[in-house]
Amino acid sequence: MQRQVASLEKRDPKLKGLQGAMVVTDRLSGQVRAVVGSSGDYYTGFNRALGAVRPIGSLVKPPLYLAALATGRYTWWTQVEDKRLRFQVGGQIWEPENYDRRTHGVVHLYEAMAKSYNLATVAVAQDIGFDRVGDTLKQLGVKRPFTMHPATALGALELSPFEVSRLYQPIASQGRSSELGVVLAVMDQNDQLMKRFDQDTEVPFTDAVLAVTLDGMTKTPKIGTARAAQAVFPNLNFAAKTGTTNQQKDSWYVGITGDYASTIWLGDDENVPLSITGSSGAQKVWIDFTKNVNPRSLPDDLPSGAARFDVLNDKFEIAADRCDDKTALSFILGTEPKSSSSCLWPF
Repeated sequence: MQRQVASLEKRDPKLKGLQGAMVVTDRLSGQVRAVVGSSGDYYTGFNRALGAVRPIGSLVKPPLYLAALATGRYTWWTQVEDKRLRFQVGGQIWEPENYDRRTHGVVHLYEAMAKSYNLATVAVAQDIGFDRVGDTLKQLGVKRPFTMHPATALGALELSPFEVSRLYQPIASQGRSSELGVVLAVMDQNDQLMKRFDQDTEVPFTDAVLAVTLDGMTKTPKIGTARAAQAVFPNLNFAAKTGTTNQQKDSWYVGITGDYASTIWLGDDENVPLSITGSSGAQKVWIDFTKNVNPRSLPDDLPSGAARFDVLNDKFEIAADRCDDKTALSFILGTEPKSSSSCLWPF
């Protein structure tokens, strides 16, 4: 982290004083492998991994889409409209915008997530109910009190990097663990076990919906805001999500490989606007870290209750091998296309 932060500061003098934090956990067990509380080579008493509570921006989107997938009414293929929206919140009008200030018309759910389209995301949250999104965040591990309103669907929710790691742990582990562990066990002077600390593994979501959510996140490196990381690791199958908050005050990145789930935050202690996004800032720290840990790909297999199909992009049908315009998507069984296409012209 120190190297990448120094590089960013050198590139842009306005980033002088940039700080950061990082939490790395074992993807399956949730055991904490590393906590970095500062971008410097020493700590000044403030561990930002635990204490820097900031808006999480677009990191809220995978849990939100999990909530949609869990209803059974949405799949990653589902088409949603990325269009202008207006909400009345507390007597004021709130009009969300995409990062590029544009609208993108009808898009698939996986595209909205991978490319981090705000308008499509809020439309999904409105359809399934903002309270459902809030409940899902709590069920995934958010313990800090928050008020659920439309802007929360775009990350107006403040968490520390450690809390973000806890939020993502059930998704990363596909339900195997839902808490983060720092202490495994206590041994006596003769190396005899005195107490073991087992992690809570109960989450109110099926392995299938968690796995489908994680699999959908692998589209972000392939077609979305984490393409720069995929370019560095072209043969690595991993999941990712970038996050940027208003005025670019916070740069976030969650990266999940076969071994590790990592959360990275960059920002200024004075909470001033910066010139970096999740892609141009925190993602670079993740790339640098991952180069040094011999990363393994996420497994291709899915749990019972989920399966992957090649689906036509323009029609909700399973595509034959000869079809060209198709995308591999995972589904909760029962929500996949019920018809197939041979991609042969009728005679």
